[in-house]
Amino acid sequence: TDGEFVLVESWIKTDMDQRSLVVAARLGDYSADNTGRAWFADVRMERADAVPDGELLILLTDYSQYQNDGGAEEIAAETEKTEAILPWALLFALAAAALWLLRGMQVSRPKLMIALLMALALILRVLLAVRYTGYETDNNCFYAWALAMANAGPNAFYDSVSFCDYPPGYLYLLWPVGALMNLLGVANVSSAAVRVLLRLTPSLCDVGAVYLLWKLGRRRLGETAAWLLAALYAVSPAVLIDSAVWGQVDGVLVLGLLLTVYFAQEDNWTAALPVFVVTALMKPQALMAAPLGLLALVMRKGQLKKALRGLAIALGAAAAMLLPFAWGKPVTWIFELYTSTLGS
Repeated sequence: TDGEFVLVESWIKTDMDQRSLVVAARLGDYSADNTGRAWFADVRMERADAVPDGELLILLTDYSQYQNDGGAEEIAAETEKTEAILPWALLFALAAAALWLLRGMQVSRPKLMIALLMALALILRVLLAVRYTGYETDNNCFYAWALAMANAGPNAFYDSVSFCDYPPGYLYLLWPVGALMNLLGVANVSSAAVRVLLRLTPSLCDVGAVYLLWKLGRRRLGETAAWLLAALYAVSPAVLIDSAVWGQVDGVLVLGLLLTVYFAQEDNWTAALPVFVVTALMKPQALMAAPLGLLALVMRKGQLKKALRGLAIALGAAAAMLLPFAWGKPVTWIFELYTSTLGS
C-alpha cells in the first residue's frame, strides 16, 4: 500500500441467533504463510440493510463455540473428539476377532451378504454424522463452498468465496449438496441435517470402497476372505472417524484409486486412466500414485492402444470439468490453482 492506509470492507451475514462475532485484524489467512507488517486503524462493525451490487457476501452461522476462554467448553469439545475414537476402536477389535473365528465359514448368497454389509456401513456413518460435530474448520468450508456452487455456479465460484484450497473436481460433488440445502431451507452448519448432507458423499464413497474391496478380493482370496476384508474396512475406526466423525473427504480418493486398480487389473486402461484423472481433479494427492500406475502399465504388454485411447478420454473429461470454472480466466489459472492446492 506504499505506506498509506487502504479501506478494507467485508460484508457479513450472521446467523439469526448470533449475538457476538470475533474479528481478527492480522496479516495472512488460513492455510497460508505470510511475512511482513500490517497496521490497522478505525476497525469497526456497522449494521447494513443491504449488500451493494458486486460485493462478496460472507455467510456465517453460529460461531459461539469459538468464544470461550479455553475453559470447560473447549475441554469438553476435545473430550468429545477423543471419546469418538474409543468405541469404534473397540468395535473394530471385536469385529476383527469375530471375523477371524468365522474365517472358515462359507458365505452363502454372497451378493445379498455384501448388500447387507453396505447398507449397514451407510447406516452406521449416518448415525455417526448425526452424533459428532467433526472438524469445524473444514466443515464450515465445505458448507460455504456447497452453497457458493449452488448460488454462484462454477464460473463465478472462486470469485464468490474468500478462500478455497480445493480444485474444481470435488466442488461438483458439493454442488447438488448446496442445491439440496437451499431446497430444504437448511441454514445452520451446526445442525445434524447439514452434517449428514455434507458427509453423505464421502460416506457413499466408503460404501463403494467396501464393494470394490469385496470385488477385488474374490479373485485372489476367495468368497469368504473377500467378504471379511470388506467387513473390516466397513467398520475400520480410521475410516469411520475420517469420513463420518471428522467429516473429511478422503473416501473419495480411496474409491477413485480402488476403481482405477480394478480397471487396471482388467487391462481396461480405456477406463482406468479417465477414472484416475477425474480422481486427481477431486483430490490432487492421487498424483502420488501415478508412478505405480505407470509401472503397472509398462509391465502389462500390448496395452499401448488402450492407454492412448484412455488418455484421450481422460484429457477430454478433464477439459469438460475444468472449462466451466476456467472460462474467461488466464490460461495459467488452473496451474496456479493446483500449485496453491498442493501447497496447502
